[in-house]
Amino acid sequence: MSEDEGGGSTGLVIGMIIGGVVVLLLVAALVFGAGFLFMARDIDMPVEIEMEDVAVAPVPIDDPLIGIIKEAAPAKAPEPEHIRKARERLVGVWLGDDIGKRRPSLEFRGDGTARWLWPSAANPNGMEAGDDAWEVKEAEKNRLKVRFFDNLNKELVYEHQLRFDGDDRLIIVGPLKDARMIIGKDGNAVYQRKPAEEKP
Repeated sequence: MSEDEGGGSTGLVIGMIIGGVVVLLLVAALVFGAGFLFMARDIDMPVEIEMEDVAVAPVPIDDPLIGIIKEAAPAKAPEPEHIRKARERLVGVWLGDDIGKRRPSLEFRGDGTARWLWPSAANPNGMEAGDDAWEVKEAEKNRLKVRFFDNLNKELVYEHQLRFDGDDRLIIVGPLKDARMIIGKDGNAVYQRKPAEEKP
């Protein structure tokens, strides 16, 4: 056999191998492609939708789902009756003892805020003012516990025991160390309810 014939048959074998591999790859691609199409025929393909073509129906106000959501929302616990009565009894302006015609006062407002007025230490003829938020924490007959909060961040500032001595006399029970109050020898601060303004 000549060298030309040997080289030709070797090239032929290599060509047949390459051709066989290409044919196998084509067959495999056809099989996998057909299998994919067969499996994907029941799958919903994503469809692009123009939002302008979609009409969004408004949710009716009487939708039962909204009612369920409202019922599931936690409701604020009702205020106990004795706490409500004590809070209402406190609302008003209470006046402390006179100090050279400078009388401190404490106003409990119905909106849950309180205004303090007290003699200024820096100005002998002046007064200083401060605002707090307040709530009745406990109440039993004429005794109650009142909590005062910072008006801005609502943090608890202090808590005082109070006692009614009749309807128009309020005692903040000591011992107290508060420049806003005139504190007696017994350590308490006494306030009188400011009389209602007389109508002309």
